[in-house]
Amino acid sequence: MKLTDALSKTLIERGIDTAFGVQGGAAANIFHSLETSGINVIYTLHEQAASLAAASYARASGKIGCVVVTSGPGGTNTLTGVLGAWQDSVPCIYISGGVRSPHLSYGKNVRQVGTQEAPIVDIVKPITKYSKVIRGSGNFCMEINKAIDISMENRSGPVWIDIPLDVQLLQLSEVKYNQSSNPLNYFSGELEKYKYVIDYLNKSDYPLMILGNGIHQSTMVEEIRNFISNNSVPFVTTWTGQDLFTTKNILNLGVIGMSGQKGANQAVFFADLLLCVGTHLSIPQTTTLIETFAPQAKKIIVDIDSEEIRNCNVKFDLSINANLRSFIPWLNKQEIPKNKWDSNIKSKFKDLNWYEPKKQNGVNSFVYNKHLTSLAPPKSCFIVDGGGTIAYTGFQSTQITHYEQRIIGSSSMSSMATGLAETVGVFATKKFEKLFCIIGDGSFAMNIQDLQTISSLKIPVVISVINNNGYLAIRQTQDGFMGSKYYGTHPDWGLKLPDTEQISKAFDVEYIRLENPNAINDVSEILLTKRKPIVCEVIVDQDQDILFQQKYKDMGEGVSIPQPLSDMYP
Repeated sequence: MKLTDALSKTLIERGIDTAFGVQGGAAANIFHSLETSGINVIYTLHEQAASLAAASYARASGKIGCVVVTSGPGGTNTLTGVLGAWQDSVPCIYISGGVRSPHLSYGKNVRQVGTQEAPIVDIVKPITKYSKVIRGSGNFCMEINKAIDISMENRSGPVWIDIPLDVQLLQLSEVKYNQSSNPLNYFSGELEKYKYVIDYLNKSDYPLMILGNGIHQSTMVEEIRNFISNNSVPFVTTWTGQDLFTTKNILNLGVIGMSGQKGANQAVFFADLLLCVGTHLSIPQTTTLIETFAPQAKKIIVDIDSEEIRNCNVKFDLSINANLRSFIPWLNKQEIPKNKWDSNIKSKFKDLNWYEPKKQNGVNSFVYNKHLTSLAPPKSCFIVDGGGTIAYTGFQSTQITHYEQRIIGSSSMSSMATGLAETVGVFATKKFEKLFCIIGDGSFAMNIQDLQTISSLKIPVVISVINNNGYLAIRQTQDGFMGSKYYGTHPDWGLKLPDTEQISKAFDVEYIRLENPNAINDVSEILLTKRKPIVCEVIVDQDQDILFQQKYKDMGEGVSIPQPLSDMYP
């Protein structure tokens, strides 16, 4: 059996039935084996797209993402997606075809040996859990199993396997193919500290849970829903944790952070105990004003990564290094003291999470997105591109109305131009009937080729292109600190963007334009009936305000001081 055939069979054995990639000379044998084995291969038009699609596939499906690329630039083109998977703990296996073994530069004091060759394993080592170049056929299948295990166990993340061309062609016996790695090893953690959580809860009147994406990654979604429901503990979420519950759930007090919601952040400062599960409270969630973050609250963190605990910005009163697969089931079995939150207090914070934005020219993206997503069918997925204004709009105004719905975005890295490729990955899961991708006009222009993949696959997605005449989020920074000099962010200052309607038609994608705020209802009805891709260009004011943001105090002479999240703008 050829080594690449054994690779395909091993992937199938481990439940990997979908792969994303771009063909190349050093990867042709791998793709041939994938195709003939029955694995569904989705060919994107750039390796970055394959990398982002695989990560969104893993986020939305709960399976491991798989990417196959060729040598040299084929590998380096994936790095944005690899970094996103690393930072957001998304399990993915990257498989690169390499040049022949004698032409590799690994361990040699040279810059290059083979044609289109690069030491990709060395390059990705800091942002993968495991990376290895395969030197021969011995224990090959065990090595693939090992990489998959490492990717998925405990704090998950990407791994990378590089297979030189001559090694791909080696023959393996059936005995070698059947080799396997050890069963997944899930770290339980500091069990002896669990009991102290109850002690803190006993002394708390207003406990508040902060729920993050780690709950998705640990597959503890149903368990955390049961705990919250059974014990009536209010909670707030991070960006990518907001689909754990519906938006209108009375215990859901909103999304925290400098680009979160006002009521949610005020609830954090009101609470006397914070129990952080699935999040380590990064700077976007606390701001740099660490000392002023919820000063009256005791703080507990449960985190699988001991190094992350040691390097947290926030000072925690109780830190528990544990896997949520162990902690949350334990928590569900405990008798939790009744808290003093009442409906009036909870409603006060929830009501602060939305206000009607002041009227400006064109459509308001927050109003549009709130309306459209509130009408989305149960099996919908909302893909939020990483561009600044779009991330704020997507995460501050998206309405989760059913438990089957998901919100997907590369939140830690928050890179522009991820949305279209992530749409492809979500579609490949076959879990959703309708997709909604919100993306800015600047991001849309960066990876236009992904529109061809969406068109070819006939993905039922509403692509909302928010046209704010360039890079609005950066212009707002330029307004605050650079005297409103819009270099590279506005058409009058060097930024030229393509026509969205012409681009859509070029890729045979239906197009509709929304520029009148009074037409939001009618346009939304049209968008919701489509069963094929459609681009809706939403014309907004080029100076549209952000719904909520961290406030800065003007001290004069160009100096502004950030304010705590207990007092957001507006």
